[in-house]
Amino acid sequence: PFYAISNNQYVARFDGDGVKFGSDSAAANALDEYEEGTYTPSLLQGYTSISYHYQNGYYTRIGNHVTFSIYIYVYQCTGDNSAVRISLPFTSSSDTRRETGAYATYDNATFSSSWNEKSGCCYLIGSGDNYVRPIKRTNGAQIFGNDTELGTGGNNRYFHLVGQMFV
Repeated sequence: PFYAISNNQYVARFDGDGVKFGSDSAAANALDEYEEGTYTPSLLQGYTSISYHYQNGYYTRIGNHVTFSIYIYVYQCTGDNSAVRISLPFTSSSDTRRETGAYATYDNATFSSSWNEKSGCCYLIGSGDNYVRPIKRTNGAQIFGNDTELGTGGNNRYFHLVGQMFV
């Protein structure tokens, strides 16, 4: 092992388990994963015949916690009668009650051109999912591609999501 020491006290210990802080020597508490990367997010479900302008995804993983950013710009597509799904860089943890989500930092009327339950939706990442899905705030119902501005002829739509998940 390698030790980082300050004022004659352990600050960190680096060994085969990962990084351990302070005097902690338990393998279960070691930080054993750090990764930054990019991926290509896509609309997995809800739309067909998709033509993208941009698909940019960024993430940082520290241990089992992932933060991500998604930017998708769709030139045109056709909505279908299935719930909208947006791909993630990892599959979420299947632990019970550890579902997470995302929020939109910008959206140019992707789901609706007026303020309503679709334009003001929440974004849910369920247990064991590899996608984030928009849901209506009023009742938690899923949003279907053929019931959105993008899916009914609204071309040149884009959105930016930021979120977190456990893996």
